[in-house]
Parts: sequence; structure tokens; C-alpha cells
Amino acid sequence: MDNDHPRVTVIIPCYNEAGLLPDAVESARSQTIGPPHVVVVDDGSTDDTANVVATLGVTYVARRNGGPAAARNTGLSYVKTDYVVFLDADDMLHPRHNESCLEALNTNPEAAYAYTQWEEFGAANERSGFRPFDADALLAQNYIHMSSLFHARALRDVNFDERLRSGMEDWDLYLSLLRRGRPGVLVDEPLLLYRVRHGRTHTLRTRPLKYHLICIYVTLKHRRLYGVRRTLKRLYEISALIWECIFWASPLKKVARRRAKASPPASPDGSTSTMR
Repeated sequence: MDNDHPRVTVIIPCYNEAGLLPDAVESARSQTIGPPHVVVVDDGSTDDTANVVATLGVTYVARRNGGPAAARNTGLSYVKTDYVVFLDADDMLHPRHNESCLEALNTNPEAAYAYTQWEEFGAANERSGFRPFDADALLAQNYIHMSSLFHARALRDVNFDERLRSGMEDWDLYLSLLRRGRPGVLVDEPLLLYRVRHGRTHTLRTRPLKYHLICIYVTLKHRRLYGVRRTLKRLYEISALIWECIFWASPLKKVARRRAKASPPASPDGSTSTMR
């Protein structure tokens, strides 16, 4: 391949990750099919990101903080290649990531993107077990990470929803592609290196109320894809979960839980005991 004309653009949105960014850039440049065009989108960082990027020799775009969706949309405006990958600034690509994903797209012409398994590193070392592409499973919940390799043309009429600043903008994008009849294909190898740190979670499930509210938003946005019956069923189920979150978070329930913890444990015969 002519290195002056890369086939892939790797977009790296970055917010205060100056210390980890060089690893992400190096992993993007170390691809077996040749170096891609690397675009770092600085989403309003307050650390030393600008100075670090100046030493890396990549395309640098600085913008006001708007969240991951806005940063990725900004990066898309710099894509001149046939394919694009999104890489978080604290993750890394295996050297064969782009090559293997391109092979999968070549053998699955109906697919708009190829996604891989991931292998954790840092505070954990587990490997993912993502399923092959399944439209029904994707409608139920997102199971595809953001670091897929996309046909750039598939993203010309869809973009990331910038209202989803708290997460699940990737799921929304995949549903937008599904609505247009553009599925994905799995490369069943751990070709994304996912950094696990304290405070980083895979989803919004650690904040269940917000997670469920976003699920309602995404469901209503894609209601034509879900259909009337499935939309109503999802709204009913999610609403029940929201009420459960509110109930368990209510002050009265908190008081009840505190009283339950303060009560002496019951002995097998039903009496209470203060022995420890």
C-alpha cells in the first residue's frame, strides 16, 4: 500500500488523556496494512494534550468540550479515506486490527462495519465474548464497542447524536445504520486492547436511572425500527424499571433500609440476639 495514500482514518477523541494518548497513536500507526491517517480531536482538554500532540505528527483538531459524540462528529469531517476507525484515547489497537477488519468487510459486502472482541488490560485482564451480529440482540441492548472499522460511505448520512453526552451514542449510531439496512460483522479475535481503570465502566449501568431514561430516548427515536408493538413493550418494561429505581432511592426506603441494618439479627428460633 502507498503510505502517502492511507486507506483508513483513525479518529481519537481525547479529553484530558495526555499521558495515555501516545500509546493510542502508536498502536494506530503500527497497523500491518500500513500507517493510517490519524486525527486527534481535543474535546476541550485542560491538561497538556496540545503540547503532547505536537510531538506526535498527527492531525490535531481542538474544539470546545461537547462530549464524545460531538468530538467524533468533528473527526468525521476530516475523513478523506474509504474506511474509518474510532479509538478512545486510553485504548489501543492490536497491529492486525485494521487488516482483519478489512478482510471481514471484503468477504461480507453487505456489512457497514466490522467489530472485534476486546482484551482488557490494566486493572483487569478478561476477554470479551461478543456475539456475531444479531439485529434482534442489538435492538434489545448494545453489545458492540465503538472501535469498529466502518465503511466511510456508510457514515455519510448518519452521525453521532450529540444530545447523548452521558453515553450510548454508539448504540444509537448502530441502530441508525440498522434502520438503513446496514449490519455489522464480527471478527472473533481480541484486536482491541481495552484499558480498565478505577472509575471507568463499560456502560451506564452503574447509574441505572439515567441508563433507563436514555433507553427510552433511544427507543422512541428509533420507534419505526422497533415497530409499534415492540416499542410499547419496551416502554412498559423500561418504565417499570424506572419506577423501581425511584422507589428504592426514595427517602422512606432509605430510612427503612437503615432501620433494617440497625435491627439485631434474628436467631433461628425467631428471637433477636445482640451477640457478635
